[in-house]
Amino acid sequence: MKLNRFTGGLLCAAATAVVLSAGIVAQQAPSNAADPVTRAEELTGQALEAMEKFMAAGGKNGDPDHPGREWAAKLWAFREKYIGSEAAAIVTGEAVHQLVHAGAIEEAWQRAASLPAKDPAWERVIRVLYEGAELYDGYAAFARQASKLLEKQFPDELAAELHHTTGMAYQKLEQWDSAASEFRAASRLAKPGSRLARQVEALLIEVEKLRPGLRAPGFTAHTMDGAEISLAEYRGRPVLLVFWASWCAQCVAEAPRLLKLYEQYSADGLTVVGISIDDDREALARMVARKGLPWPQVFDGQGYEGAVPRLYNIRSIPTHYVIDREGRIAASRVEIDGLEAAIRKVIGP
Repeated sequence: MKLNRFTGGLLCAAATAVVLSAGIVAQQAPSNAADPVTRAEELTGQALEAMEKFMAAGGKNGDPDHPGREWAAKLWAFREKYIGSEAAAIVTGEAVHQLVHAGAIEEAWQRAASLPAKDPAWERVIRVLYEGAELYDGYAAFARQASKLLEKQFPDELAAELHHTTGMAYQKLEQWDSAASEFRAASRLAKPGSRLARQVEALLIEVEKLRPGLRAPGFTAHTMDGAEISLAEYRGRPVLLVFWASWCAQCVAEAPRLLKLYEQYSADGLTVVGISIDDDREALARMVARKGLPWPQVFDGQGYEGAVPRLYNIRSIPTHYVIDREGRIAASRVEIDGLEAAIRKVIGP
């Protein structure tokens, strides 16, 4: 078609309008529309929101209609478009997380096993798989599957993290030698001075020196009233050591339950000894009076650096140790819900 000046001018004007319109649309479009990381964060947020709504409506982990399976498929499909990227790492970790909460543990492990050893998603995936062991008491399965994963040529820090979590699984199973072996492997691979290296060092102390069946570390200390007490003086009686502080909200909330256990079993010989992490004697004394705690309170004002907390490797509170009549550790780091059962075992029939 031949163009005259008029028709040519119209076409040129139309073309210009199209270009300008496209530019305006491009400016109005969200600047992050093509940003894979932003989209990955949006997807994971939506997946978590769906799971929260399901649980709030009465759903439970592992229910057949849990939305986690569907969201895991969506997230994994997104991952396939951006393998090896930060965006892929974000959705990969959440995909495995969704499968774990949906009860699809076998699929979660299969997805994990398909990842290359240097995939940036591994750090979160390891933590999520261990979360699955905690949710479903699947520590034996975790240890077995993790041993297979360790055949991959992981970078040292990732291999250390996997040995670390495998050791924790063996610790839960009370397979102390296996736990110690895994922690030693993690210690060799972890970066010296790193958070992981410190954690593994502390865990090695627990399994080698503070596990059930071993002699409880003895101590002589002073109470907040200035009296001297020794663990040895309670030999022949079951003892509950309570590591706590007046500023610890959970510790204070648990105090009435501890008092009830003391009142119930003191006639059977149960002795309770508080080991305070406080650095303020007066604050401790006020809380003891307020809660009506009748047992002695070891206090040196050094917090976690105090002699007895360090002896028992205390890194968080509340922490409880149950010691039998012969002075051996019967139960270590017992949660409040498990204390009565542990006490009954040392009280005897």
